Amino acid sequence: MLELTRGSNYSFHALLLLARAEPARTMTIDELAQGVRASPSYMAKLLKRLSRAGLVMAHLGRGGGYGLGRPADVITLWEVVAALHDGVPVGTPVIPLCAQCPLSPICPLRDTLHSAEEDIRHRLEAVTVGSLAQLLDQNTLADSSQGSGKAGSHPWLSKQRSGAQRMRQRR
Repeated sequence: MLELTRGSNYSFHALLLLARAEPARTMTIDELAQGVRASPSYMAKLLKRLSRAGLVMAHLGRGGGYGLGRPADVITLWEVVAALHDGVPVGTPVIPLCAQCPLSPICPLRDTLHSAEEDIRHRLEAVTVGSLAQLLDQNTLADSSQGSGKAGSHPWLSKQRSGAQRMRQRR
C-alpha cells in the first residue's frame, strides 16, 4: 500500500533543501533535520535509505555531509517513495487488491483503488525535486517582491550557502 508518511514528507523536503543548496555544498544531518523539523536520528535513518537508492551521497571528513546523488531534475518523488519502501518494483501495485475478499471479482472499490493508485503514481513520477525547487524559488521571489517579508524571515527559504560564503557575509 502506498504510504506517504511523515518520513516521505521529511525526505521530500530534505532533498528540496539539498537541491536549493549552492553547488558543491553539502549539508549535515543536523542541518537537514533542523530544516525539516525532524530528529537527527530519524533523518539519519531516512538518509541511509536515500543513499542506498543513490538519491543522496554521503561526503565524509571535515566539511562533509550529504549532497544529491544525481541532478535534482531527474530525481522523481516516486523514486523517493520507492527508496523509503526498499525499492517498490515498477510493476508492484502500491494499493493491494483484496484477494481474499469474496467480492473481489466484481467489487467496484477494487477498480476505484487501482485507478487512484495509478493517478498518484503517475503524478509522483512526473514531479522532480528540481521542478519543486524551481517553483519554490519562483514563489520566494514573488513573495519578496510583494513586500510581505515572509521569504526573508525563514532561513529555510533562502538559498543554502557554503561555510565560506557565510564567513564572508559576516565580515
